[in-house]
This record gives sequence, structure tokens and C-alpha cells, in this order.
Amino acid sequence: MTLTTPSRASDYLDNSSAVLGGDSDGLALVISDSVNHEGREVALPMSSVKAALGYVPDLVHGVHDDGSTWTRSVREESGLLVFEVPHFSDNAVTFESTVSVAASPATNGTSLSWGLSDLDAASDVSVNLTGVNNTERASVSGMASSGDEISVSVEGSYPPTNATVSIDSTSTASSPTTTIRETDRGGSGPSLDHSTTINTDTSRTITRVESEVYVAHDTETSDHYFGYGVYLDGTKLMEVYNDGSYGGTTYSGTWTGSIEVSEDPVLEYRQINSSGGATEAREVIVDAAAEDGSITFAGDRDSVTFTTPGEKPIDLAKDDSLAVSGDAVTGYTVSWDETTETQDPGVELGNCSESYPGTLPAGDTATLTLNSSCLSETNELTVTVGGDLSADAPAPQVAVVAEHTAASNQTVEYAGDAWSERYNVSKTWASSRSDARLVIPFASEVVSIRDVEFRTDSSSWTGTSNYELDGTTLTVDLGSVDAGETTRVRVNGSRVRVENGSITVTSPTIAGNTLDSEFRIDSWSDSSYIAVGGSASGEFVHHLVSESWTSPSESVVVEAGGQQRIYAPKAPEGGTARARTIPVEVQPENDVRVSVTDPTQPSFEVGPASTSGDAYDVVYHDTVTGDTYRLVSETRDGYVIDEATASSPVTFTDPEDDTELLSIVKANETTGSAGGGGGGGGGAAPAEVRRAGGLTSSPLVVGPLGVALVLGAFVVARRTRIPIWATAPASVVAFVVVLETLAPGTVSDVVRRLGVEVASGIGQVSSALILAGGAVALWGVYRVVKRFTRKDQVALTLRRGS
Repeated sequence: MTLTTPSRASDYLDNSSAVLGGDSDGLALVISDSVNHEGREVALPMSSVKAALGYVPDLVHGVHDDGSTWTRSVREESGLLVFEVPHFSDNAVTFESTVSVAASPATNGTSLSWGLSDLDAASDVSVNLTGVNNTERASVSGMASSGDEISVSVEGSYPPTNATVSIDSTSTASSPTTTIRETDRGGSGPSLDHSTTINTDTSRTITRVESEVYVAHDTETSDHYFGYGVYLDGTKLMEVYNDGSYGGTTYSGTWTGSIEVSEDPVLEYRQINSSGGATEAREVIVDAAAEDGSITFAGDRDSVTFTTPGEKPIDLAKDDSLAVSGDAVTGYTVSWDETTETQDPGVELGNCSESYPGTLPAGDTATLTLNSSCLSETNELTVTVGGDLSADAPAPQVAVVAEHTAASNQTVEYAGDAWSERYNVSKTWASSRSDARLVIPFASEVVSIRDVEFRTDSSSWTGTSNYELDGTTLTVDLGSVDAGETTRVRVNGSRVRVENGSITVTSPTIAGNTLDSEFRIDSWSDSSYIAVGGSASGEFVHHLVSESWTSPSESVVVEAGGQQRIYAPKAPEGGTARARTIPVEVQPENDVRVSVTDPTQPSFEVGPASTSGDAYDVVYHDTVTGDTYRLVSETRDGYVIDEATASSPVTFTDPEDDTELLSIVKANETTGSAGGGGGGGGGAAPAEVRRAGGLTSSPLVVGPLGVALVLGAFVVARRTRIPIWATAPASVVAFVVVLETLAPGTVSDVVRRLGVEVASGIGQVSSALILAGGAVALWGVYRVVKRFTRKDQVALTLRRGS
């Protein structure tokens, strides 16, 4: 693959006349395959393409070297940009993308924001404005009776629509209130006998009378009392008495019921008794029962009449007035829709602005253009829309879609292997800059930058330290550049780090393949090491093979976080080796030192590094799901440290990091190879935990030998002074041997599982201590047997004979 511009793509095609038309500022990729010509999908690192373009493309346009063209969509998949190449010869590919922001609808002051990493890559901004009608509901309400005028003021661009009038009553009754007041007469107090006429205009049904009387006593210590009756047209409704309290007090009474009265009935107060003091009738409220009537609302265009409560439509003018007539008194609500159209829409971007004058009808679209010079790295497009409208009118709206294409005048060459990533970027600047920068997001974790070089136009390559690595993003400061100037930058990022030395990778591993990189040692010491962990297989245990020096003794220190340090203390300058991995992870509490002895088994030695006594996990990836695997100690003659069934992968735990040689074997299988997972090393050759072999493993031999052992024990006991019960241990031993031979593992596996903890401790003890302990144990057994056994004794009696 070659990454270049469309104008230069023809230089890389076999047929120079096949040049893709279109934007000469785009980015082109020439894809060649001289062996396989069938079409297929190709993939590029998305971060690399985005670093080159400043955006993720949506489409690719291609041209074969035979002149035919094609277009395909681009999809994102697992960090890759994937697209189809219909068939191979040589193909030039140009990336295309559109930056688009939209608001539907937008109001005056709405802002749309977006970022742009490469100003030179952007075209002019095209803004499509579409008219939108904004409709809101408005209303006016209150109490209405005959003779009232209701003003309807409609805001917005159009006359009101969907207008209605609603009322809550057609009652003709009012609620007359009559107030009776009496001034202080002094002495023993005035009489409460009073009467008044209630104006009802006609005969009515009275439903409620409420009376209040205020009594002002002569002194606060006076004990005054009084009572009065309330009458309507001579009918007594209620009596009200005070409670004997002191000072000025209001006494009230309420009557409810139903009484028919004539027109203008007479309301009377009749005093029942009083002990003196000033009295004053304060207020009387008389409610009459409702009676049905009618009410009419008449406007400039239409009128509606109600005889019952409800809602009716009415046709209103833009500025209308409703005249009220009828005998009913009611609460009302007049409602309507107000609509505002799009007036004088426009946009502002930076110091640039464009607008469409006048009214933009709903659904119609106008296009405005803003020059690309208005763009910046951070853009904010502000919408303006208005017209001569009051603050109460619906806010005017407009639908906005702003977009521009992005095509960068630059070329990017990318190369990656297991231990490094390399970029070679060329960019021609469309405008002068005082602080030009290049940002490269590496495709994977980069732990160090080996070198950064740049040159301008035809100048020579110059190294620079004006860069910053933040995670996986490298920013290179280029200083000032002029319009039309071409800057070239090449960067070499490393996924590994060499401490106290230096190496050169002479045969890199293709990215994505199992690690098998050859390197040359340029400088080295006993404290030098290679720190790995950023590569794709960085979690697998690393080791060296094909060392050019004699007696290699390399090892890797694995830290708790997964970082690894490869040590090769005897490596000379100029020496070469290959770095590989096995499909095994070691996960310690702190750190351990690991040396791979057989990458195929796999077998490896684990021991303490800076700390000792740590537990650690061993994760094996080259497994078959459902099969059982064992972590065994070769140092302890095949002792099973842990056993687990694989679920891709399988995990073992070793409680201590004492130095010992370990192997991973497949349980109860002596031949064949394990398949599955892997990644980073060869598959394990499954093996059976070591068991005795030869003649003693044959049932035809062991069976008769067991019988002979038991019979021999009995014969010896009969011909010697050994008690007959002492043959029992021999019989038990013979039985166990025969059973284990005929059904291997029946006894030994049970004993092994029950004795894991004890055996684990014993396995850490040296052979000399084991022999010494065995001797002591045998001596103890001898003492016990001697204590409970004795020789057979014969008592002889001697007699003197004749």
C-alpha cells in the first residue's frame, strides 16, 4: 500500500493514464497485489487514517489501472476502517468525508459547535436554511355579562386559527350583599331591631343567609350578653347569641336551605335580649339560587350563543373584539393559535455573517455560503432569525444544516511491527502559521519515541526534541511555516524500551503475527534489560532463542502489573538473538523471575525476584475447552501443584514462588497435542504425570508377585519366632500394589489429593533431610514393634529319673 495524493497517485500505477478525477487536495491510497487479483475487503488502522485526515471518512472512490472507477462505503470495525476493493490490479483510493451540523428547528441565538483539526483540509461552509412556522396557543379569560367588550389581540405573522370560546355557567342569578350598620348610642345600647329590602328584581329561591353582628362592650369587665333573630319576609331563619365574652367581639350565624320569596324581600333583625352595651350590625350576605339564561359573544367575523356551559369554535379576525349580550353571568375563556413564520434568517461564524432577507416560507430552502477562511479549530455557528414581532409572539424558527467537506493535502506512510510503529507524514500548508503542529495518534501503546526528524521543502532531515508523548498521542511542534510550504516529519515509536543499552531490530515481526523478532545488541551490560508490555503479546512470557553467544542465561522478570524485563547478562555487543513468547502468563503478587526451558511443553523455571514467598497465578492459553490440565513440578518429580479444567484459557495457582521447574501437561493423556487459544508460542505437548514403567507395570507380573509376597510372609512367620499378626502389613501392601497396577490412579490419585498440603511442604525439603527423617521414623517403628512383641518361650521341667 502507498498513501499519497490523487495528483501523485498515477506515479504509482502501472498505467499512468488511469488517474482518478475529483478533488486534487484529497488523500489517495494505492493498493497493489501482483499475485491475487480477486476482490476482497481491506482494512486500515482507523487512528492512523484519522491522524492523517483529521476525520473518519465515509466513502472511498477508487480507480483501477485500467481506468474503471468504483465507490464503496467505509465501515468501522474493531478499530479498523474496512472497505471492499472490487478486484485487484493497482487501485488508487481517495478518501472523502463531510463535516455536518444541524438544528431543526433553531431559534434566534441558537449555536452549533464543532472542532476541526486541519483548517487546510476544509472547504467553504454551505448553510441550508429551511423555513419553519412556529405555532403557539394563546388565550384570554375573565367574567362576562351583558354589555361587556372582550378584546382579542393576536400576535404573530398570521390571523388566529383554531379559535374557541368556552363558558362555565349560564346562570342569571347574582349574589346580592346588604350591609346594615348602627352607630354607638350609649347608655344601655341600641336595639337590634332593623329591617332592609334585598333587591332581587324578581321572585327568587334564597339558599343561604350569612349574618355578622359586632358587639362593643362598655368595659372589658362588663358581662354583656345579647341575642337576635334573622327573618326573611317574616320567616325566621336563625337566632344568634353571644357567649358572654368581654371586649369587642363579632358574632356570626349562617343559614342554608331553600325559601321562596317575592320580589325585593325584606330582611329583618329582631333583638331577643340584651344586657346593654353598644351593638352594631356589620354585614348580611344573601345568596339566591341560580336560574338558566343565555349569553352571546359577537366578533367582527362570527358570533356564538350559549344556553348551557361548554365550548364552541369561532372565527376571529387578527385584532378582534367580542361584544357580550344576554341575561347570564359567566366565566369565559377565548383561545386561539398564533403562528410566526421565518423572517430574515441568517448565520454568523467567527467574523463572517450571511443572511436571507425577508420571509422564508415554511418548507422552502435557501443556501448561504461562508468562506473557509471563517473556520477555526473550534467553530461556533450562531443562528439569527427575527422580524417585527412583539415579545409575546411565538419565537421565530428556522431549520439549519451547515456542512463542509474535508480533504487534506498531505501524504502519510505507515509501517508497524510487533515492537514499533513508524510514520512518515508530508503536509503542504495552505496558509501561513506561527505555531504549526503535527499530531500523530499511534495505533497502539507506545512506550518511547526512538527518534523524530523533520525537514521543510528540500532541506535536509533534522532531528528535533520539540515533541510531547501523551499516552499514545505524539505532538510535534514545527514552529512557523509559510503558505505553500511542505513539511515532512518521520517518527519512530517503540512498543519496547531498552534500559542501560541499545538494540537494533534486524528482522521485525509483522504486526498481528506471533512474536519472532531478531535483534542485534549494540551496547549492553549485566544491568541492561528490554522492557516489554506495550506489544500485542506483551502479557505472554518472553524468552530468547538462537542466541549467537555461548552459555546464554537469560530470564524475564514479571511484575505484578504485567510488565516484563528481559535480562541477558552474558550477551556481548554485536550479538544477535530472537525474541519469542510462550502462550503462558505469570501473574505474581509482586514479581517473579521466569526462565523458559522448553517452549513446546511448555516448561519454565519460576523463582523469586526482588521478593520471595509470593503466590502467583499461571494462565495457559493453548488449551482445548473442557479438557483438564495440570501444573506439575519437575523439581518435585511430577508433583501436581494445581489442576483445572480449561474454559479458554485455564488458570493455575502456585502458593509460593520457591525456585522450581514447572510444566503444564494434559491430564490422563500420553500422546497428541493440545489445540486452541494460543497466540504467542507453540502448542503444549500433553504428557501424563510420571508413573513407574517396565515389568512392574504389567498385571501378569504384579499379581503373582503380590500373592507370593503374602504367602512368603506367612511361611516366614511359621518358621520363625515372628508373630503371625505381623504378616498383616505385608498383605495390605500387596493388595494396594495389585489394585494400583490393575486400575492405575485408584489409590495414588486419592492419596495425592488428600495429601496435597502435606506433600507440598515435604516437597520443599531437601533430600538429605528426608533421608534423615525417614531413618528416625524407621527407628521409632522398630521400637514400637519391639515393645509389643517377644520371642516365643518354652518352659522345661527337669526331673531326676531312676
